[in-house]
Amino acid sequence: MNGKKILFLEASNGGGHVSITTAIIQALQKKNPGIQPVRSDVIPPFAHKLYQLASRQFVNAFLLIYKATDNQQGELFASRLNKVVSREKLTKKILENNPDLIFSNYSLAINEIPDILKKLGKNIPFIVFVPDPFSVHSIYLSKRANTTLVATLAAYQSALQNNIAPERLEITGHPVRQEFIEEPKDKKELRKKLRLDPNAFTIFFGGSGHGAEKTLEILIHLGAEPSSELIKRLIKSANLEYKTYYKLLMKILRKQHKTLPPFQAICVCGDNKELKEDLEMLNYPSYIKPSIHLHSKDIASLIHASDLVVGKAGPNIIFESVMAGKPFLATYHIKGQEDGNIDFIKSAQFGFSEENPQKAAYLIETILKNKQLLDHTKLGISFVREGNKDAAAKIADAILKNLK
Repeated sequence: MNGKKILFLEASNGGGHVSITTAIIQALQKKNPGIQPVRSDVIPPFAHKLYQLASRQFVNAFLLIYKATDNQQGELFASRLNKVVSREKLTKKILENNPDLIFSNYSLAINEIPDILKKLGKNIPFIVFVPDPFSVHSIYLSKRANTTLVATLAAYQSALQNNIAPERLEITGHPVRQEFIEEPKDKKELRKKLRLDPNAFTIFFGGSGHGAEKTLEILIHLGAEPSSELIKRLIKSANLEYKTYYKLLMKILRKQHKTLPPFQAICVCGDNKELKEDLEMLNYPSYIKPSIHLHSKDIASLIHASDLVVGKAGPNIIFESVMAGKPFLATYHIKGQEDGNIDFIKSAQFGFSEENPQKAAYLIETILKNKQLLDHTKLGISFVREGNKDAAAKIADAILKNLK
């Protein structure tokens, strides 16, 4: 199959879709180095910004839209939206690349593909991977895709309920890049390489593309004090909820001083430059050593260097953390889309969930003082790792099968 070309349709919002594609290409090229992957970011710029605002600042509105479109009428709405937003772009990509197979893990590049192929008179296999493992929106479940791949039995059942034929369905697990699965030989040496304290308990804060994990609020509750400049900035920006403002103001006025076991905080802010600047304006107590990043090309190493991952309950950061053997604390989730991920963390017992920043900070304090608590996550981590270690390889097999 040397020279066969695969067009991967993905979206850059959050980075999860991109990471999924990377994991699949890694597995595919290991099985057949002659395959030619072509990647295309199909999300319109306005949709990227809209998703960022809706999922963080207008969560209830996002939930209403999510539920209102998660049905047959929603499919029709999505189809119309696709025609307006992406038909021309998708058509151009297909004509430019003339692929032997099309693969999509992004919602706005699913419903429209069969119509475009029909209009162009091209008989090209079309595969869909559903990136949400539990709360599956019907927009991902197209009866006209040659094959639909899902991560879990729950997603498989959702697909059946949406009338996807069983012979067109396959459970693969959630694909994760190889660098997360391969653990470092020496954790202390890795920390030294990353300019971290090799002996300190390490917490990774981040994982979303927009810094939705409430890292700033949690660190303040853990004892970091906002500078006067940061306080003025927060009041002007109105980025925090009024309840959070009140609690932070009371904390500042009371001048509460904590004494906690020392730890270092790796903070990754994604594309949120403002969050990075806010974190740099904090006055950290002696027991917190911050390491603040905007983007990082080596998230896998930062997670491997950590003892606990604190982040938004997106499927990718959850599976990446667990495949790296790390317990996960969810401090935020997108209502509707990520509800099932919270239930998964609790039922599989590989971590914790607490979305109130003050209570999340208290939970972290408890873990710092009782690190043996994390031992109880090991069985759940092992269970999830075993079930997903071959996910990317299974997806690669499905692609090669359709190419034949």
